[in-house]
Amino acid sequence: MFFKVKQFFELLKKNNLSVILISPFIASAFPYFASEMCNTPNQGIFSLDVLLLLFLFAIPRKSIVWNCVWILVLFGVSFYYENTFQVSCGLIHFDQWSDFYTFGLWFVFLLIINFIPERKKFNIAAFALFSSILILMDWSHLFFVSFNMTLVELFNISKFFIWGLLLFILVPVLQTALTTVMARSCFVKSNDNGYRIFCIVVLLVVLLFNWLFSSAFMGRVQFLNFGTKAYFSIFDNEKYISEQHFLQENIKEVYPVCTDTTFKNPMKNYNKIVVVLVESWGVSKNIQLDSALFSIFSENNVNFKGLLERKAAYTQAAEWEDFGMPNGDKTSMTVPERYQAAGYQTWYVHGYDSAFFERDQSYPKLGFDTLLFRGDFIRKGLASCKYGYPGICDSSMSDWLSSLLERPNKMFVYWTTLDAHYPYDLQHFEVRSPLCDEFNLSKSECVFYTHQEMSLKAVSNLAKKFPDVKFVVHGDHRPMATIGTKDLSANFYYGWVSAIDLN
Repeated sequence: MFFKVKQFFELLKKNNLSVILISPFIASAFPYFASEMCNTPNQGIFSLDVLLLLFLFAIPRKSIVWNCVWILVLFGVSFYYENTFQVSCGLIHFDQWSDFYTFGLWFVFLLIINFIPERKKFNIAAFALFSSILILMDWSHLFFVSFNMTLVELFNISKFFIWGLLLFILVPVLQTALTTVMARSCFVKSNDNGYRIFCIVVLLVVLLFNWLFSSAFMGRVQFLNFGTKAYFSIFDNEKYISEQHFLQENIKEVYPVCTDTTFKNPMKNYNKIVVVLVESWGVSKNIQLDSALFSIFSENNVNFKGLLERKAAYTQAAEWEDFGMPNGDKTSMTVPERYQAAGYQTWYVHGYDSAFFERDQSYPKLGFDTLLFRGDFIRKGLASCKYGYPGICDSSMSDWLSSLLERPNKMFVYWTTLDAHYPYDLQHFEVRSPLCDEFNLSKSECVFYTHQEMSLKAVSNLAKKFPDVKFVVHGDHRPMATIGTKDLSANFYYGWVSAIDLN
């Protein structure tokens, strides 16, 4: 018995099989820490995807029996894997297409791997390619549950931010490179049954450990990350999203959910309609803070105040949604075009640069007669502020809009505010909201609520000055996360924003 155990450990040393444990850890390390920063659940510290991929390459091939075994393993993992065995037995839904997508992907991998020559250099190149696909899907899933951005949306937005390029391109490439370097010694021919048995034992032990680990923490913490299945579930009828998306009962009792989209068609009983997209006006889990911001409009003529669900959680996606093109695809008349056809002048105004999100190129095609941005307002003499992004102060924009609304023309105006844009942890502020002391807010929270108050007060004053003008006011997304403000972002639901209808 001792001799067999000794042989087993010699086999481990000879083939450097420790990488079977190290490689999946490396593959999950970056998404795990990113999920901690963004307060995104269900990102484990050990990649089941890479573990399975390693086994597909490491176990000797050209054996029908072993291929059948692996087909059964992949089928079982694809359909039945959850955080715990109990959850798995209770939540098996065969109408979830993600199960079939996941198994299909693994089955294709298995077929391709069997046709790859069993030589080290070919295996390393194929492993690098396949693992990069898995890691890219894992990152896409991470961004979806953090900001409700799909792979295509993430690619489009990444070019506007240095951090987007780093996270979307460089980090997955780095993960793939590190994982491949650690795993390269596994890709050798082996007919030793002990090697095969070791792989199967490792898989069973890891799955068992994950079950015990998840059970001990009641599912709040994951050991394994099955990013492939999580990614494919995005395409199910009911998309997988973070539990932070689901509203708690206490807030649903206080605020109704907005379902009124009448502003998207010309409101002929109003000569002027102003839609205000308020930067980062999300829905806090602290109802008292939500109520404090809504109370700014206590002296206004309020028709509705409550919550609005967003399909995607970044500013341009919210604008597209308001324009009647939720996916950014123009398939019918946009909202500005409808007002334009009804005889309204259509305006888009924003205090930041026109090239951001390429608004200067795409928005003229959406039905806006006039588009004005930071450079235009600087030439008009409006004051600039340097908060999250340097641009025209919302108070200055409000004063300019006041002069615009005094004109007799029929108008549809879309205004995207700027003051409350992140980052908050690097900002200094001259004024300080009373909410900072009342709720004992951190510095970043204090900056956010101070600037949000300023923006909302500017909108409230404008609406009071023009009681005959319809104001539709709502947020674009929750406050974005940075390393220093992850706790602020975690205190908000994502996918939900505040909304109020005035006059």
